[in-house]
Amino acid sequence: MKHKTTKVILTTATLAATTAIITSTAALKTTNHFKPSFFNYKAYMSEYNINQLSEAFDYKEFDEINQFSNALRNNKTVAGIGSEFLTVELIKNNLISKLDYSILFNLPELKIYTQYDSLKNQLLKLTQLKANKSNEVSDLQLTKVSTEFQKAAAARNEIRNYVKLTMRSEVWKHLAKYQIGNDNELWEYFYPYYSQDMAIAYNIHKIDITKLPKYKNNKAYEDFINDDESINFEKYFDKYRDNFIGGNSKSQQITNPYAIINVLKTLSANGFDKWLITDAVRDNMLYGSSYWPSGPNGQRTDTNFSGAVDLDESNKNNKTYKILIDAFADLIKDGTGYDVRNSQHITLKGDGLEIVNELINPKRPDVNAAIMYNGDVIDAYYAKDNFKTGVTDDEIRAVKPSQNILLVDGLVITSKLEESQRNYYLNIISQGHFSYLKDIITRYKNLKAQNLIPDLSNSVNNQIKLQKIQNIITEDYVMNVWKDLKKKEFSEYNQSHKNEIFGFNINDYQTFINDIAKIIDLSIPTNKQKFNEFYKTRNLYQNNLSNNENEDISQQRINYAPHLIEKYLRQNHALFIDNLLKLFKDNIKIKNEHVILNLTIENINNFLKEKTSSQFENILAWILSSNLQTLKDNYPDSVNELNNDENPLFSWLANSITYINLGNEDFLEDYPNLNNFAFINYTPSSITDYEIVFRYYFLDKFDGQDQTAINMYEIIDNSNTIHETIQPVDDKTLSLITTYYFNKVKS
Repeated sequence: MKHKTTKVILTTATLAATTAIITSTAALKTTNHFKPSFFNYKAYMSEYNINQLSEAFDYKEFDEINQFSNALRNNKTVAGIGSEFLTVELIKNNLISKLDYSILFNLPELKIYTQYDSLKNQLLKLTQLKANKSNEVSDLQLTKVSTEFQKAAAARNEIRNYVKLTMRSEVWKHLAKYQIGNDNELWEYFYPYYSQDMAIAYNIHKIDITKLPKYKNNKAYEDFINDDESINFEKYFDKYRDNFIGGNSKSQQITNPYAIINVLKTLSANGFDKWLITDAVRDNMLYGSSYWPSGPNGQRTDTNFSGAVDLDESNKNNKTYKILIDAFADLIKDGTGYDVRNSQHITLKGDGLEIVNELINPKRPDVNAAIMYNGDVIDAYYAKDNFKTGVTDDEIRAVKPSQNILLVDGLVITSKLEESQRNYYLNIISQGHFSYLKDIITRYKNLKAQNLIPDLSNSVNNQIKLQKIQNIITEDYVMNVWKDLKKKEFSEYNQSHKNEIFGFNINDYQTFINDIAKIIDLSIPTNKQKFNEFYKTRNLYQNNLSNNENEDISQQRINYAPHLIEKYLRQNHALFIDNLLKLFKDNIKIKNEHVILNLTIENINNFLKEKTSSQFENILAWILSSNLQTLKDNYPDSVNELNNDENPLFSWLANSITYINLGNEDFLEDYPNLNNFAFINYTPSSITDYEIVFRYYFLDKFDGQDQTAINMYEIIDNSNTIHETIQPVDDKTLSLITTYYFNKVKS
């Protein structure tokens, strides 16, 4: 099970999060030991990463996004983390400069790409002068500048390929939707930090659907309640279809059970009537576009879903922003049954962690559902990490509507620095959370040198070919992290249990790790068939072409390692593991038809002395003994379950061998990026971080992957889900939007 770094629930880090750093010259820093301030939203960086930044910055936290913009305008910033749509406006106002990826990626040989703009302008000027037959320009001079520009252009293109290589495809496509102009692209100014989408969450302990009076006599809930007590929205929609699209329903044209309006209606019909809604103006306008007015009788459609706001100056009474805000208010009213200003049932709150706190707090019956970000839903799902008394994990369920938002925060740097200062600060930043970028580039180069992947330049514009390169790099990264953390896991346990001898040492365990790696490392040529099988399974699942309710497929498409390990154990160590199960059965007591496992480490040691076992098998026995208490807690409770011919030790061992602890800060000293996730819980934007969290963070040694948590974490585009961007607006329009939103939604 995942172990999460605890957050103090005081404030939030929303996806509009950003940072600001007070400008200083290098001389002032040296003379007065002055550190420029690094601002960030509260709870948006782990202590480990804050300490790393604090070597050069005075780390500070702030609450409102306008503090960042004001800091930039007032020349009080060096660098920071800004939202993507805000960044576009910052670029237009010349408040931020392009990033130097030769520093972030450790590619000094490509430094010339930073001269691309100046050489381009210089070449254009010289070409124009030459066309005008000016004597000021010689052929030699023009050729020299042209040659340098071609080098810079080639280097810029190579940098662009590397940037695309490091990002998840959903994030790259998302950034590409923003138009900068002048041959510029958003990635040049902005590198992603974390991403989020929206989820609609509900607390199943506060509202027990099975006990609602409406179902007292008919138990109709059995037709749409899943095994994990979540609602099957599709089954509910089909059962009560007339309530959604029949009669005078405004949303009769909206037939998708996962449309925002229909999700709200389903929850409201099942007792969830006390709502918290994230108070983010532009987000809520986007949700409003999913309930666009489409007819004279108040009909609605979800086909106009968009994050753009057009300001139609020719029609003062029908501005788009007013329609969107009105539509959001109608969406809440028609979906929940309550006016958005009804404070008894609807509360808008800007602080995500407060939403988490109130949703899980058993002393707050006035809150039982919320519209929130997926990272905050994960926080709420693991309630005990944030709320120590009166709650249990797994109280929260959530659904992601088909019309969704994608929010991305990223690194930006001010335009007011000298090059030497900019280089200095970027170098410091590149050593913390963003240090993984250098690792990705290094892995690409090493794999390419071994002819294990093709040249990026020949594949970057072909998504299928690029995806395969990214997959191989990711597999290589995942395997190296897995081997490192497994070795640390053994060393830690060995230090604290020196008297429990199983006849092997650290070198034997390293051999064990290497042997397992040969089975599960999908980056190596000998496992090419396994690599293809895994990604075929994943692609079928993500494209909804397989039976997504198949538990084996659902587990295997997340992490193929447990399946491969279990298969190996069954083929090569079945007799030994079956004998282990017999040992277990020989050490149980039956009390009132329930099983109590009395197995001890001494029992296992004695078993090994009596059997002829290999060193590999000795380590399997050690793995069970090192998890003995958890194993006892998860051992079959019913006598009847013991009669099952299926030996559960195979899957338990496979999951235990696969498992790595991504919540152990001591283990993650060399991985500031993974340390950061354990604190933040938002979805990483990079290919490597996203995958290692996806595969290991939600893995339980005995229950396998937590599919409920996985569904909250995943951000994928497919035929069922649309992720839209929030397009920027100018200051004038934003002022109009803010005023109208306040009057319509809050006053």
